[in-house]
Amino acid sequence: MSIKLLALSQYQVLVGVSFFCLFIIGIKLILSSKNNMNNLNHQVVFSSPIKILGLFKSIKIRRTQKKIFAISLALLTCFAVLSPLTSFKAFAGYSRFPDSLQRQTPTFQAQKNWPWEGTNIHPLVTRMPLAAETSIAAVAQYITQRESDPFLVVKALHDYVVTRVEYDMAAYKRKYYPPQDAQTVFRTGKAVCSGYARLMQALGEVAGIEVAYITGDYRDLTGGLSGEGHAWNGVKINGKWYLVDATWDTGYLNGSEYIKQYRTNYLLAPPDVMSMTHFPTDPAWQLLPRPLSRPEFIRQPALQPDFFAEGFRLIAPKRSNIRVQNKVAIQVENSKNRWMMAEVVPQGSRQTFLCSPPTRQTSNISCSLPGSGNHEVRLFSSRDEYGTYKYLGGFRFTT
Repeated sequence: MSIKLLALSQYQVLVGVSFFCLFIIGIKLILSSKNNMNNLNHQVVFSSPIKILGLFKSIKIRRTQKKIFAISLALLTCFAVLSPLTSFKAFAGYSRFPDSLQRQTPTFQAQKNWPWEGTNIHPLVTRMPLAAETSIAAVAQYITQRESDPFLVVKALHDYVVTRVEYDMAAYKRKYYPPQDAQTVFRTGKAVCSGYARLMQALGEVAGIEVAYITGDYRDLTGGLSGEGHAWNGVKINGKWYLVDATWDTGYLNGSEYIKQYRTNYLLAPPDVMSMTHFPTDPAWQLLPRPLSRPEFIRQPALQPDFFAEGFRLIAPKRSNIRVQNKVAIQVENSKNRWMMAEVVPQGSRQTFLCSPPTRQTSNISCSLPGSGNHEVRLFSSRDEYGTYKYLGGFRFTT
């Protein structure tokens, strides 16, 4: 049962006051008339308002008490007559909702495509009872029995994996990985990328959604290939394939520490967005009209999903690892009128140099590189000039 506090109407206030007065005067009536109560029939006294009024003649009480009692009784009678007409509930300080109503899931009004801006974890996942988490099949059935939209079913499966599984940082550091099959990951709640992808695949199988297991390589924040290998998923919705990376949506590495942070950056991300950082072994899983070659993939600017989600479009340069004299020029279309800034980081240095002050026009970023060698130019954006700036990606330049 859940308890919900309701706002009291004027009628409910009146009836509350009436009952309070009746209670107080009633106590005084009983105390002042205890010598006479033996001669009265208790059942009769409380069965008729007329006989209650007759009781005043047999019991000596003050006139003020009689008036208060009569007014309270009159108010209560008026409320009894008016309540069917006004549909107010008497005595309704609280409303109890039955369990059947409490179990109903509110309609989830998230958009069904990327970017999922402002979208929270699916309520089926946040409110899932422990009884529904006894097995992979139980989880998938709980979701599919309550969510009919296939896009939101996939989102709920993604959200379950992202929120229930912790990245196994200890295994990652020692490069010794325990079994990454779906059952082990579900039982332990820990995994690396292959375990996340396997659990997504197993949940999709029970949910009746085709989920593929994809392997390949990825680029880190600097744009270099990791060389470690990676795993993610393809999901088929209404006959069309989409890409999902639950591992990268569960958090990120900060040095040797893993920061858990729910995201939807890689949930049904467009192929041209995913191909900025993910390079599948099978080129067909790029889902592009013309798959990128490995050299083309490496030469791309290392742009993050937020670059595209924030409404930016890269005009120039179309590639990274560019040799320049001593100046950098980057042109970006800013369709959402976001604030944008850039900084330069010389390779091997922790020192950064502000490349350009924040601007919200169609951004033409230009700055001088400090010294010779390799440099990385990083882009950031914010909705407010003095707000928090998101990392959008970077370019490599050599002088």
